[in-house]
Amino acid sequence: MNRFACIAIISLFSMLIHSQKDSASASIDSVHSPKMATMMSIALPGLGQIYNDIKKPKGFASRIWWKLPLIYGGIGTSIYFAIQNQKSYTTYRNERLDLQNDVNSIYSVSGYSDSQLKSITDQYSRWRDLSIVAVLGVYLINIVDANVSGNLLHFDSSNNLSIIIQPKVFYRNQSSLTGASLSFHFKNKGVRNNYVPNNF
Repeated sequence: MNRFACIAIISLFSMLIHSQKDSASASIDSVHSPKMATMMSIALPGLGQIYNDIKKPKGFASRIWWKLPLIYGGIGTSIYFAIQNQKSYTTYRNERLDLQNDVNSIYSVSGYSDSQLKSITDQYSRWRDLSIVAVLGVYLINIVDANVSGNLLHFDSSNNLSIIIQPKVFYRNQSSLTGASLSFHFKNKGVRNNYVPNNF
């Protein structure tokens, strides 16, 4: 199972590299730039998606605007939880400091002991850090999506795409192995035809 997964990943990776080379050499739209979309999303999340939608080729279905609520929803929600967790962390940390300074009291105002307050502050600290990581994660996903969507705008998504699988015999060390030849046939919108064979 792992062998077939590796073969599929290698085949898709090689196709992606070939596709990127084609998009760099022959683009249907000299105005649109995937690099520009990436830079815009770095400067402001969602701006690269808007740029891709505005500069998309004629006849290309718009599937970009629905990503904006996900991007800003993810970033906004993560920031909200980061702020709330920081507030709770500060509250219980101060409560613990007050308890440590009060030698006549074993429990805090909330009824927690010093060890309990330490566990609570550590928990809110972890949640705050995870929320910050979530903000960065959504931000990076936004950048990657703008770049990938920008590159995919230059490729044909019609029925001209095809995959051809044919049996093939491989010869190695005076022995023969039976396998299959997998060929991707797709058309770049700026190039008439591209034929990419991938054998395994």
